[in-house]
Amino acid sequence: MASKYAKKWKKAMDIEMAALKDKGVLEMIPKCEMPIGSFERVLLRGVQCIKQYLESLEGYPCKVDNTIYVINKALYGLKQSGREWNSEVNGWFINFGFERCHTEPCLYYYRRDGEFAIVLLYVDDILCATENADFKTNMFQKLDKDYGLKDQGFFNTYLGVEVEQNENSIKIHQTK
Repeated sequence: MASKYAKKWKKAMDIEMAALKDKGVLEMIPKCEMPIGSFERVLLRGVQCIKQYLESLEGYPCKVDNTIYVINKALYGLKQSGREWNSEVNGWFINFGFERCHTEPCLYYYRRDGEFAIVLLYVDDILCATENADFKTNMFQKLDKDYGLKDQGFFNTYLGVEVEQNENSIKIHQTK
Protein backbone atom coordinates (compact mmCIF):
# COMPACT_ATOMS: atom_id res chain seq x y z
CA MET A 1 0.00 0.00 0.00
CA ALA A 2 1.42 3.34 -1.05
CA SER A 3 -1.17 5.55 0.62
CA LYS A 4 -0.15 7.95 3.35
CA TYR A 5 -2.76 6.09 5.43
CA ALA A 6 -1.15 2.68 4.84
CA LYS A 7 -0.13 2.21 8.48
CA LYS A 8 -3.65 3.02 9.69
CA TRP A 9 -5.20 0.67 7.11
CA LYS A 10 -2.78 -2.11 8.08
CA LYS A 11 -3.60 -1.62 11.76
CA ALA A 12 -7.35 -1.80 11.02
CA MET A 13 -6.80 -4.91 8.88
CA ASP A 14 -4.78 -6.54 11.69
CA ILE A 15 -7.62 -5.87 14.14
CA GLU A 16 -10.14 -7.39 11.70
CA MET A 17 -7.92 -10.45 11.11
CA ALA A 18 -7.54 -10.96 14.87
CA ALA A 19 -11.33 -10.75 15.31
CA LEU A 20 -11.88 -13.30 12.51
CA LYS A 21 -9.41 -15.66 14.19
CA ASP A 22 -10.92 -15.13 17.66
CA LYS A 23 -14.42 -15.96 16.37
CA GLY A 24 -13.26 -19.08 14.53
CA VAL A 25 -14.05 -17.67 11.10
CA LEU A 26 -10.42 -17.87 9.99
CA GLU A 27 -7.77 -20.34 11.09
CA MET A 28 -4.54 -21.88 9.87
CA ILE A 29 -4.31 -25.64 9.43
CA PRO A 30 -1.71 -28.09 8.11
CA LYS A 31 -1.91 -28.32 4.32
CA CYS A 32 -2.39 -32.10 4.54
CA GLU A 33 -5.81 -31.57 6.21
CA MET A 34 -7.21 -29.80 3.14
CA PRO A 35 -9.69 -31.98 1.24
CA ILE A 36 -9.46 -32.35 -2.53
CA GLY A 37 -10.86 -29.15 -4.03
CA SER A 38 -11.05 -25.79 -2.34
CA PHE A 39 -14.53 -25.93 -0.74
CA GLU A 40 -16.19 -28.21 1.81
CA ARG A 41 -19.76 -27.99 3.09
CA VAL A 42 -20.18 -28.65 6.82
CA LEU A 43 -22.70 -27.95 9.57
CA LEU A 44 -21.45 -25.68 12.36
CA ARG A 45 -23.75 -25.01 15.33
CA GLY A 46 -26.72 -25.90 13.15
CA VAL A 47 -25.71 -23.39 10.46
CA GLN A 48 -24.71 -24.63 7.03
CA CYS A 49 -21.17 -23.52 6.52
CA ILE A 50 -18.79 -23.60 3.59
CA LYS A 51 -15.13 -24.03 4.43
CA GLN A 52 -12.88 -22.37 1.90
CA TYR A 53 -9.18 -23.21 1.80
CA LEU A 54 -6.64 -20.60 0.69
CA GLU A 55 -2.88 -20.73 0.23
CA SER A 56 -2.62 -17.13 1.44
CA LEU A 57 -4.58 -13.94 1.94
CA GLU A 58 -3.37 -10.69 0.40
CA GLY A 59 -1.07 -9.08 2.94
CA TYR A 60 -1.22 -12.12 5.22
CA PRO A 61 0.86 -14.97 3.77
CA CYS A 62 1.01 -18.24 5.71
CA LYS A 63 4.10 -17.82 7.88
CA VAL A 64 4.46 -21.50 8.77
CA ASP A 65 5.55 -23.93 6.05
CA ASN A 66 2.93 -26.39 4.80
CA THR A 67 0.00 -24.51 6.31
CA ILE A 68 -3.03 -22.95 4.66
CA TYR A 69 -5.90 -20.73 5.72
CA VAL A 70 -9.38 -22.12 6.14
CA ILE A 71 -12.30 -19.68 6.16
CA ASN A 72 -15.50 -20.96 7.77
CA LYS A 73 -17.99 -19.09 5.61
CA ALA A 74 -21.54 -18.78 6.87
CA LEU A 75 -21.60 -15.45 8.64
CA TYR A 76 -18.82 -14.11 6.46
CA GLY A 77 -18.76 -13.53 2.73
CA LEU A 78 -21.79 -15.44 1.44
CA LYS A 79 -25.05 -14.22 -0.05
CA GLN A 80 -27.02 -15.92 2.71
CA SER A 81 -24.85 -14.46 5.49
CA GLY A 82 -27.47 -11.83 6.38
CA ARG A 83 -30.12 -14.49 6.83
CA GLU A 84 -27.77 -16.70 8.83
CA TRP A 85 -26.81 -13.78 11.10
CA ASN A 86 -30.47 -12.90 11.63
CA SER A 87 -31.26 -16.52 12.52
CA GLU A 88 -28.27 -16.68 14.86
CA VAL A 89 -29.01 -13.43 16.71
CA ASN A 90 -32.75 -14.20 16.84
CA GLY A 91 -31.95 -17.47 18.62
CA TRP A 92 -29.67 -15.62 21.01
CA PHE A 93 -32.36 -13.11 22.03
CA ILE A 94 -35.00 -15.85 22.39
CA ASN A 95 -32.63 -17.88 24.62
CA PHE A 96 -31.94 -14.75 26.69
CA GLY A 97 -35.69 -14.49 27.37
CA PHE A 98 -36.83 -11.96 24.79
CA GLU A 99 -39.87 -12.42 22.59
CA ARG A 100 -39.84 -11.38 18.96
CA CYS A 101 -42.54 -8.97 17.84
CA HIS A 102 -44.79 -10.66 15.25
CA THR A 103 -45.43 -7.51 13.23
CA GLU A 104 -41.90 -6.06 13.38
CA PRO A 105 -39.32 -8.88 13.30
CA CYS A 106 -36.38 -6.65 14.25
CA LEU A 107 -38.09 -5.65 17.52
CA TYR A 108 -37.72 -7.77 20.65
CA TYR A 109 -39.22 -7.27 24.07
CA TYR A 110 -38.48 -8.74 27.48
CA ARG A 111 -41.19 -8.83 30.13
CA ARG A 112 -40.49 -10.92 33.24
CA ASP A 113 -40.47 -10.50 37.00
CA GLY A 114 -41.15 -6.77 36.81
CA GLU A 115 -38.41 -6.23 34.22
CA PHE A 116 -39.23 -4.68 30.88
CA ALA A 117 -36.85 -4.04 28.01
CA ILE A 118 -37.18 -3.36 24.32
CA VAL A 119 -34.44 -4.12 21.79
CA LEU A 120 -34.37 -2.85 18.24
CA LEU A 121 -31.97 -4.68 15.96
CA TYR A 122 -30.62 -3.56 12.59
CA VAL A 123 -27.87 -5.91 11.36
CA ASP A 124 -25.41 -5.50 14.25
CA ASP A 125 -26.69 -2.15 15.55
CA ILE A 126 -28.64 -2.74 18.74
CA LEU A 127 -30.74 -0.25 20.67
CA CYS A 128 -31.84 -1.30 24.12
CA ALA A 129 -34.44 0.65 26.10
CA THR A 130 -34.88 -0.31 29.74
CA GLU A 131 -35.01 1.38 33.12
CA ASN A 132 -32.74 -1.29 34.61
CA ALA A 133 -29.07 -0.52 33.91
CA ASP A 134 -27.98 -3.88 35.38
CA PHE A 135 -30.19 -5.76 32.92
CA LYS A 136 -28.70 -3.84 30.00
CA THR A 137 -25.15 -4.33 31.29
CA ASN A 138 -25.69 -8.07 31.72
CA MET A 139 -27.20 -8.39 28.24
CA PHE A 140 -24.33 -6.53 26.55
CA GLN A 141 -21.71 -8.48 28.52
CA LYS A 142 -23.18 -11.68 27.09
CA LEU A 143 -23.43 -10.19 23.58
CA ASP A 144 -19.80 -9.13 23.85
CA LYS A 145 -18.73 -12.58 25.01
CA ASP A 146 -20.67 -14.37 22.27
CA TYR A 147 -20.27 -11.96 19.33
CA GLY A 148 -17.96 -9.11 20.27
CA LEU A 149 -20.88 -6.64 20.29
CA LYS A 150 -20.35 -3.87 22.82
CA ASP A 151 -22.57 -1.31 24.49
CA GLN A 152 -21.72 2.02 22.88
CA GLY A 153 -23.55 4.00 25.57
CA PHE A 154 -26.05 6.69 24.68
CA PHE A 155 -26.55 6.97 20.96
CA ASN A 156 -26.66 10.18 18.97
CA THR A 157 -27.65 8.78 15.55
CA TYR A 158 -29.45 5.63 14.46
CA LEU A 159 -30.46 4.93 10.86
CA GLY A 160 -30.30 8.64 10.00
CA VAL A 161 -32.27 9.81 13.04
CA GLU A 162 -30.36 12.20 15.28
CA VAL A 163 -30.91 12.14 19.04
CA GLU A 164 -29.96 14.69 21.67
CA GLN A 165 -30.21 13.56 25.29
CA ASN A 166 -29.72 15.24 28.63
CA GLU A 167 -31.13 14.75 32.12
CA ASN A 168 -34.30 16.69 31.26
CA SER A 169 -35.21 15.69 27.73
CA ILE A 170 -34.69 13.60 24.65
CA LYS A 171 -34.93 15.37 21.29
CA ILE A 172 -35.23 13.47 18.03
CA HIS A 173 -34.75 15.06 14.62
CA GLN A 174 -33.59 14.26 11.12
CA THR A 175 -31.65 16.67 8.90
CA LYS A 176 -30.52 14.41 6.05
